[in-house]
Amino acid sequence: MFDLKRLNEESVQQYQLRICDNREKYGLNWVEVAEVLNKEFDQNFGESKYRKEHSAFKAGMDYVQNQATSTDEALFELEQKRVEAEKATVRLRDQRREYKKSICDVARVEKIKEDLRAEILVLAESKPMLRDWTPSKQNDREGLVVLSDWHFGMTADNYWNKFNPEVFYERVSYLKEKTIQYGLENNIKTLHIAVLGDMVSGFIHETIRIENAENTAVQTMRVAEVLSEFVHALSEYFEIEYYNVRGNHDRITPKKNLSLASESFMDIIHWFVQHRLAVNKKVIFHENEIDEEICTLRIHDQLIYGVHGHKDRPQSVVENLTLMTGVKPSAILMAHRHHHFEKEVHGVDIIQNGCLGGVEEFAKDIRTTSKAHQKFIVFEKGIGRLSTYNIVLN
Repeated sequence: MFDLKRLNEESVQQYQLRICDNREKYGLNWVEVAEVLNKEFDQNFGESKYRKEHSAFKAGMDYVQNQATSTDEALFELEQKRVEAEKATVRLRDQRREYKKSICDVARVEKIKEDLRAEILVLAESKPMLRDWTPSKQNDREGLVVLSDWHFGMTADNYWNKFNPEVFYERVSYLKEKTIQYGLENNIKTLHIAVLGDMVSGFIHETIRIENAENTAVQTMRVAEVLSEFVHALSEYFEIEYYNVRGNHDRITPKKNLSLASESFMDIIHWFVQHRLAVNKKVIFHENEIDEEICTLRIHDQLIYGVHGHKDRPQSVVENLTLMTGVKPSAILMAHRHHHFEKEVHGVDIIQNGCLGGVEEFAKDIRTTSKAHQKFIVFEKGIGRLSTYNIVLN
Protein backbone atom coordinates (compact mmCIF):
# COMPACT_ATOMS: atom_id res chain seq x y z
CA MET A 1 0.00 0.00 0.00
CA PHE A 2 1.42 3.36 -1.02
CA ASP A 3 1.43 6.42 1.20
CA LEU A 4 -0.56 9.09 -0.65
CA LYS A 5 -0.40 11.54 2.25
CA ARG A 6 1.84 14.59 2.08
CA LEU A 7 5.11 14.03 3.91
CA ASN A 8 6.27 16.47 6.57
CA GLU A 9 9.33 17.56 4.60
CA GLU A 10 7.48 17.97 1.30
CA SER A 11 6.43 21.35 -0.03
CA VAL A 12 3.15 21.76 -1.90
CA GLN A 13 4.96 21.62 -5.25
CA GLN A 14 7.07 18.61 -4.27
CA TYR A 15 3.98 16.70 -3.10
CA GLN A 16 2.01 17.47 -6.26
CA LEU A 17 4.99 16.49 -8.44
CA ARG A 18 5.42 13.18 -6.57
CA ILE A 19 1.76 12.18 -6.97
CA CYS A 20 1.69 13.13 -10.68
CA ASP A 21 5.04 11.53 -11.52
CA ASN A 22 4.16 8.29 -9.74
CA ARG A 23 0.46 8.02 -10.68
CA GLU A 24 0.97 4.78 -12.59
CA LYS A 25 3.06 3.36 -9.77
CA TYR A 26 0.28 4.26 -7.31
CA GLY A 27 -2.41 2.84 -9.68
CA LEU A 28 -4.08 6.21 -10.21
CA ASN A 29 -5.63 7.81 -13.25
CA TRP A 30 -5.80 11.59 -13.65
CA VAL A 31 -9.32 11.76 -12.15
CA GLU A 32 -8.08 9.89 -9.10
CA VAL A 33 -4.97 12.10 -8.96
CA ALA A 34 -7.27 15.16 -8.82
CA GLU A 35 -9.28 13.59 -5.97
CA VAL A 36 -6.10 12.91 -3.92
CA LEU A 37 -4.70 16.41 -4.44
CA ASN A 38 -8.07 18.18 -3.87
CA LYS A 39 -8.50 16.28 -0.60
CA GLU A 40 -4.97 17.20 0.57
CA PHE A 41 -5.23 20.85 -0.51
CA ASP A 42 -8.98 21.20 0.34
CA GLN A 43 -9.70 22.24 -3.24
CA ASN A 44 -12.21 21.27 -5.92
CA PHE A 45 -10.38 21.31 -9.27
CA GLY A 46 -10.88 18.96 -12.19
CA GLU A 47 -8.27 16.51 -13.41
CA SER A 48 -7.36 18.73 -16.41
CA LYS A 49 -5.83 21.41 -14.17
CA TYR A 50 -3.35 19.01 -12.60
CA ARG A 51 -2.69 17.16 -15.85
CA LYS A 52 -1.93 20.40 -17.77
CA GLU A 53 0.18 21.84 -14.99
CA HIS A 54 2.24 18.64 -14.81
CA SER A 55 2.61 18.51 -18.59
CA ALA A 56 3.76 22.16 -18.70
CA PHE A 57 6.22 21.52 -15.85
CA LYS A 58 7.76 18.48 -17.57
CA ALA A 59 8.09 20.41 -20.85
CA GLY A 60 9.88 23.21 -18.98
CA MET A 61 12.22 20.71 -17.35
CA ASP A 62 13.09 19.16 -20.74
CA TYR A 63 13.79 22.60 -22.17
CA VAL A 64 16.12 23.51 -19.29
CA GLN A 65 18.01 20.22 -19.64
CA ASN A 66 18.38 20.64 -23.41
CA GLN A 67 19.66 24.19 -22.91
CA ALA A 68 22.18 23.01 -20.32
CA THR A 69 23.42 20.27 -22.70
CA SER A 70 23.81 22.78 -25.57
CA THR A 71 25.70 25.14 -23.27
CA ASP A 72 28.07 22.36 -22.18
CA GLU A 73 28.72 21.41 -25.81
CA ALA A 74 29.35 25.03 -26.76
CA LEU A 75 31.75 25.45 -23.83
CA PHE A 76 33.57 22.22 -24.78
CA GLU A 77 33.89 23.36 -28.39
CA LEU A 78 35.15 26.75 -27.27
CA GLU A 79 37.76 25.10 -25.01
CA GLN A 80 38.92 22.89 -27.89
CA LYS A 81 39.38 25.96 -30.08
CA ARG A 82 41.31 27.68 -27.29
CA VAL A 83 43.64 24.67 -26.94
CA GLU A 84 44.23 24.52 -30.72
CA ALA A 85 45.00 28.25 -30.78
CA GLU A 86 47.50 27.79 -27.95
CA LYS A 87 49.15 24.88 -29.81
CA ALA A 88 49.44 27.04 -32.94
CA THR A 89 51.07 29.78 -30.85
CA VAL A 90 53.64 27.32 -29.46
CA ARG A 91 54.39 25.96 -32.94
CA LEU A 92 54.85 29.47 -34.31
CA ARG A 93 57.17 30.36 -31.43
CA ASP A 94 59.27 27.22 -32.06
CA GLN A 95 59.42 27.97 -35.80
CA ARG A 96 60.58 31.52 -35.12
CA ARG A 97 63.25 30.27 -32.71
CA GLU A 98 64.56 27.72 -35.24
CA TYR A 99 64.49 30.34 -37.99
CA LYS A 100 66.51 32.76 -35.87
CA LYS A 101 69.00 29.97 -35.07
CA SER A 102 69.32 29.18 -38.79
CA ILE A 103 69.96 32.86 -39.56
CA CYS A 104 72.62 33.00 -36.83
CA ASP A 105 74.36 29.90 -38.23
CA VAL A 106 74.38 31.33 -41.77
CA ALA A 107 75.61 34.70 -40.51
CA ARG A 108 78.41 33.02 -38.55
CA VAL A 109 79.63 31.11 -41.61
CA GLU A 110 79.39 34.25 -43.78
CA LYS A 111 81.42 36.20 -41.20
CA ILE A 112 84.10 33.49 -41.20
CA LYS A 113 84.24 33.60 -44.99
CA GLU A 114 84.54 37.41 -44.98
CA ASP A 115 87.47 37.22 -42.54
CA LEU A 116 89.13 34.48 -44.58
CA ARG A 117 88.60 36.36 -47.84
CA ALA A 118 90.49 39.33 -46.37
CA GLU A 119 93.32 37.01 -45.31
CA ILE A 120 93.42 35.42 -48.77
CA LEU A 121 93.94 38.82 -50.38
CA VAL A 122 96.84 39.53 -48.01
CA LEU A 123 98.38 36.11 -48.71
CA ALA A 124 97.90 36.52 -52.47
CA GLU A 125 100.07 39.65 -52.36
CA SER A 126 102.78 38.23 -50.11
CA LYS A 127 102.86 34.69 -51.56
CA PRO A 128 101.24 34.67 -55.00
CA MET A 129 100.68 31.17 -56.31
CA LEU A 130 101.77 31.74 -59.89
CA ARG A 131 104.38 29.95 -61.93
CA ASP A 132 105.32 29.06 -65.46
CA TRP A 133 105.25 25.34 -66.11
CA THR A 134 106.00 22.93 -68.87
CA PRO A 135 103.86 19.80 -69.26
CA SER A 136 105.75 16.66 -68.26
CA LYS A 137 106.12 13.60 -70.43
CA GLN A 138 102.97 11.52 -70.97
CA ASN A 139 102.94 8.05 -69.36
CA ASP A 140 100.52 5.33 -68.25
CA ARG A 141 100.78 5.86 -64.48
CA GLU A 142 98.82 8.18 -62.21
CA GLY A 143 99.17 8.75 -58.48
CA LEU A 144 96.73 9.20 -55.62
CA VAL A 145 97.54 10.69 -52.23
CA VAL A 146 94.89 10.21 -49.55
CA LEU A 147 94.73 12.95 -46.92
CA SER A 148 92.56 12.58 -43.83
CA ASP A 149 92.37 13.02 -40.06
CA TRP A 150 95.02 15.70 -39.80
CA HIS A 151 93.30 16.94 -36.61
CA PHE A 152 95.18 20.21 -36.66
CA GLY A 153 94.93 21.97 -33.29
CA MET A 154 95.11 18.76 -31.26
CA THR A 155 97.98 18.19 -28.85
CA ALA A 156 99.24 14.86 -27.51
CA ASP A 157 102.22 13.77 -25.46
CA ASN A 158 102.15 10.09 -24.53
CA TYR A 159 104.17 6.91 -24.86
CA TRP A 160 103.06 6.33 -28.47
CA ASN A 161 102.86 9.84 -29.88
CA LYS A 162 103.82 13.47 -29.53
CA PHE A 163 101.74 15.92 -31.51
CA ASN A 164 101.38 19.69 -31.47
CA PRO A 165 101.31 22.45 -34.12
CA GLU A 166 105.11 22.28 -34.58
CA VAL A 167 105.03 18.50 -35.10
CA PHE A 168 102.06 18.95 -37.43
CA TYR A 169 104.06 21.20 -39.79
CA GLU A 170 106.99 18.76 -39.71
CA ARG A 171 104.75 15.83 -40.64
CA VAL A 172 103.05 17.69 -43.48
CA SER A 173 106.45 18.71 -44.84
CA TYR A 174 107.68 15.11 -44.70
CA LEU A 175 104.46 13.89 -46.33
CA LYS A 176 104.96 16.40 -49.15
CA GLU A 177 108.56 15.28 -49.71
CA LYS A 178 107.65 11.58 -49.83
CA THR A 179 104.71 12.23 -52.16
CA ILE A 180 106.98 14.06 -54.59
CA GLN A 181 109.61 11.33 -54.30
CA TYR A 182 107.22 8.47 -54.99
CA GLY A 183 105.51 10.41 -57.75
CA LEU A 184 108.80 11.08 -59.56
CA GLU A 185 110.06 7.53 -59.02
CA ASN A 186 106.92 6.20 -60.71
CA ASN A 187 107.11 8.81 -63.47
CA ILE A 188 103.53 9.99 -62.95
CA LYS A 189 102.07 13.04 -64.63
CA THR A 190 98.69 13.33 -62.89
CA LEU A 191 98.33 13.25 -59.12
CA HIS A 192 94.88 12.82 -57.57
CA ILE A 193 94.43 14.29 -54.09
CA ALA A 194 91.50 12.93 -52.05
CA VAL A 195 90.84 14.93 -48.87
CA LEU A 196 88.58 12.75 -46.69
CA GLY A 197 87.76 15.09 -43.81
CA ASP A 198 88.66 15.76 -40.16
CA MET A 199 91.43 18.14 -41.14
CA VAL A 200 90.80 20.13 -37.94
CA SER A 201 90.48 18.76 -34.43
CA GLY A 202 87.23 20.65 -33.86
CA PHE A 203 85.30 20.59 -30.61
CA ILE A 204 82.90 17.65 -30.83
CA HIS A 205 84.13 16.10 -27.52
CA GLU A 206 85.08 17.69 -24.21
CA THR A 207 88.47 15.91 -24.18
CA ILE A 208 89.22 17.31 -27.63
CA ARG A 209 88.45 20.86 -26.49
CA ILE A 210 90.92 20.37 -23.63
CA GLU A 211 93.60 18.96 -25.95
CA ASN A 212 93.20 21.66 -28.62
CA ALA A 213 95.99 24.20 -28.87
CA GLU A 214 93.97 26.45 -31.20
CA ASN A 215 90.29 27.36 -31.40
CA THR A 216 88.41 25.90 -34.34
CA ALA A 217 88.27 29.13 -36.37
CA VAL A 218 92.05 29.47 -36.17
CA GLN A 219 92.45 25.75 -36.89
CA THR A 220 90.35 26.17 -40.03
CA MET A 221 92.33 29.17 -41.27
CA ARG A 222 95.76 27.64 -40.67
CA VAL A 223 95.07 24.14 -41.96
CA ALA A 224 93.44 25.63 -45.07
CA GLU A 225 96.59 27.61 -45.81
CA VAL A 226 98.83 24.59 -45.11
CA LEU A 227 96.70 22.47 -47.43
CA SER A 228 96.83 25.18 -50.11
CA GLU A 229 100.62 25.32 -49.89
CA PHE A 230 100.81 21.52 -49.91
CA VAL A 231 98.74 21.28 -53.12
CA HIS A 232 100.59 24.17 -54.72
CA ALA A 233 103.96 22.56 -54.00
CA LEU A 234 102.84 19.30 -55.59
CA SER A 235 101.57 21.18 -58.63
CA GLU A 236 105.19 22.16 -59.30
CA TYR A 237 105.71 18.52 -60.32
CA PHE A 238 102.31 17.11 -61.27
CA GLU A 239 98.95 18.05 -62.69
CA ILE A 240 96.54 17.93 -59.76
CA GLU A 241 93.00 16.51 -59.59
CA TYR A 242 91.49 17.55 -56.25
CA TYR A 243 88.55 15.91 -54.39
CA ASN A 244 86.97 16.62 -51.02
CA VAL A 245 84.42 15.19 -48.54
CA ARG A 246 83.22 16.19 -45.08
CA GLY A 247 84.23 14.50 -41.84
CA ASN A 248 82.70 14.46 -38.37
CA HIS A 249 85.30 16.45 -36.37
CA ASP A 250 84.85 19.41 -38.69
CA ARG A 251 81.11 19.85 -38.07
CA ILE A 252 80.24 23.35 -36.86
CA THR A 253 77.78 22.30 -34.11
CA PRO A 254 79.38 20.23 -31.30
CA LYS A 255 76.23 18.21 -30.54
CA LYS A 256 75.74 15.52 -33.15
CA ASN A 257 71.94 15.40 -32.82
CA LEU A 258 71.67 19.16 -33.43
CA SER A 259 74.09 19.22 -36.33
CA LEU A 260 73.14 19.40 -39.99
CA ALA A 261 75.31 17.62 -42.55
CA SER A 262 75.49 20.90 -44.49
CA GLU A 263 77.22 22.71 -41.59
CA SER A 264 80.94 21.85 -41.74
CA PHE A 265 84.26 23.63 -41.37
CA MET A 266 85.44 21.28 -44.13
CA ASP A 267 83.31 23.25 -46.58
CA ILE A 268 85.11 26.43 -45.52
CA ILE A 269 88.51 24.74 -45.91
CA HIS A 270 87.57 23.52 -49.39
CA TRP A 271 86.26 26.98 -50.30
CA PHE A 272 89.50 28.57 -49.05
CA VAL A 273 91.77 26.21 -51.01
CA GLN A 274 89.76 26.79 -54.20
CA HIS A 275 90.06 30.56 -53.88
CA ARG A 276 93.70 30.44 -52.78
CA LEU A 277 94.67 28.35 -55.83
CA ALA A 278 92.27 29.99 -58.26
CA VAL A 279 95.11 31.22 -60.49
CA ASN A 280 96.92 27.87 -60.51
CA LYS A 281 95.86 26.26 -63.79
CA LYS A 282 97.48 22.95 -62.87
CA VAL A 283 94.92 22.27 -60.14
CA ILE A 284 91.45 21.03 -61.11
CA PHE A 285 88.80 20.95 -58.38
CA HIS A 286 86.11 18.28 -58.72
CA GLU A 287 82.61 18.83 -57.39
CA ASN A 288 80.98 15.80 -55.78
CA GLU A 289 78.58 14.16 -58.22
CA ILE A 290 76.51 12.15 -55.74
CA ASP A 291 76.63 13.74 -52.30
CA GLU A 292 78.86 16.11 -50.30
CA GLU A 293 79.96 13.13 -48.19
CA ILE A 294 80.83 10.92 -51.20
CA CYS A 295 83.49 11.90 -53.74
CA THR A 296 83.96 10.15 -57.09
CA LEU A 297 87.40 9.60 -58.62
CA ARG A 298 88.12 8.23 -62.09
CA ILE A 299 91.70 7.07 -62.60
CA HIS A 300 92.20 5.49 -66.03
CA ASP A 301 89.30 2.99 -66.18
CA GLN A 302 88.98 2.71 -62.38
CA LEU A 303 85.93 4.14 -60.59
CA ILE A 304 86.73 4.98 -56.96
CA TYR A 305 84.44 6.29 -54.20
CA GLY A 306 85.78 8.25 -51.25
CA VAL A 307 84.03 8.70 -47.88
CA HIS A 308 85.17 9.86 -44.49
CA GLY A 309 83.87 6.69 -42.84
CA HIS A 310 81.89 7.92 -39.82
CA LYS A 311 78.66 6.78 -41.50
CA ASP A 312 80.07 3.56 -43.00
CA ARG A 313 81.52 0.28 -41.76
CA PRO A 314 84.22 -1.60 -43.68
CA GLN A 315 82.13 -4.80 -43.65
CA SER A 316 79.13 -3.15 -45.35
CA VAL A 317 80.46 -0.12 -47.25
CA VAL A 318 80.82 -1.94 -50.60
CA GLU A 319 77.27 -3.24 -50.55
CA ASN A 320 75.78 0.04 -49.33
CA LEU A 321 77.53 2.36 -51.80
CA THR A 322 76.99 0.00 -54.73
CA LEU A 323 73.27 -0.26 -53.99
CA MET A 324 72.96 3.47 -53.27
CA THR A 325 74.64 4.57 -56.49
CA GLY A 326 73.72 1.67 -58.73
CA VAL A 327 77.34 1.40 -59.89
CA LYS A 328 79.98 -0.98 -58.56
CA PRO A 329 83.34 0.77 -57.99
CA SER A 330 86.84 -0.63 -58.30
CA ALA A 331 87.81 0.67 -54.86
CA ILE A 332 86.48 2.63 -51.90
CA LEU A 333 88.65 5.02 -49.87
CA MET A 334 87.84 5.40 -46.16
CA ALA A 335 89.29 7.27 -43.18
CA HIS A 336 87.97 8.05 -39.66
CA ARG A 337 89.27 4.95 -37.83
CA HIS A 338 92.89 6.16 -37.71
CA HIS A 339 94.58 2.91 -38.70
CA HIS A 340 95.63 1.06 -41.83
CA PHE A 341 93.14 -1.45 -43.15
CA GLU A 342 92.64 -3.08 -46.54
CA LYS A 343 90.22 -5.73 -47.70
CA GLU A 344 88.76 -6.95 -50.96
CA VAL A 345 85.02 -7.61 -51.27
CA HIS A 346 83.81 -9.12 -54.57
CA GLY A 347 86.60 -7.44 -56.49
CA VAL A 348 86.25 -4.06 -54.74
CA ASP A 349 89.27 -2.85 -52.75
CA ILE A 350 88.48 -1.24 -49.39
CA ILE A 351 91.40 1.07 -48.58
CA GLN A 352 91.36 2.70 -45.14
CA ASN A 353 93.70 5.62 -44.53
CA GLY A 354 95.51 6.44 -41.30
CA CYS A 355 95.67 9.54 -39.12
CA LEU A 356 98.29 12.28 -39.39
CA GLY A 357 97.73 13.35 -35.77
CA GLY A 358 98.47 9.96 -34.25
CA VAL A 359 97.43 8.51 -30.89
CA GLU A 360 95.61 10.91 -28.54
CA GLU A 361 93.74 10.50 -25.25
CA PHE A 362 90.56 9.03 -26.71
CA ALA A 363 92.40 6.40 -28.79
CA LYS A 364 94.66 5.52 -25.85
CA ASP A 365 91.70 5.13 -23.49
CA ILE A 366 89.87 2.70 -25.78
CA ARG A 367 93.11 0.78 -26.55
CA THR A 368 93.31 1.57 -30.29
CA THR A 369 96.87 2.80 -30.73
CA SER A 370 98.23 2.97 -34.29
CA LYS A 371 100.93 4.51 -36.46
CA ALA A 372 100.38 7.98 -37.84
CA HIS A 373 100.41 7.62 -41.62
CA GLN A 374 98.88 8.67 -44.94
CA LYS A 375 98.69 6.70 -48.19
CA PHE A 376 100.20 7.23 -51.63
CA ILE A 377 98.85 4.88 -54.32
CA VAL A 378 100.06 4.29 -57.87
CA PHE A 379 97.67 3.23 -60.65
CA GLU A 380 98.73 1.91 -64.03
CA LYS A 381 96.56 1.87 -67.13
CA GLY A 382 95.22 -1.59 -67.88
CA ILE A 383 96.27 -2.93 -64.46
CA GLY A 384 94.59 -0.74 -61.87
CA ARG A 385 96.19 -0.31 -58.47
CA LEU A 386 99.88 -1.10 -58.91
CA SER A 387 101.28 -0.26 -55.47
CA THR A 388 100.43 1.40 -52.16
CA TYR A 389 102.88 3.35 -49.99
CA ASN A 390 102.06 3.82 -46.31
CA ILE A 391 103.93 7.03 -45.47
CA VAL A 392 104.58 6.58 -41.74
CA LEU A 393 104.85 9.92 -39.92
CA ASN A 394 105.93 9.00 -36.36
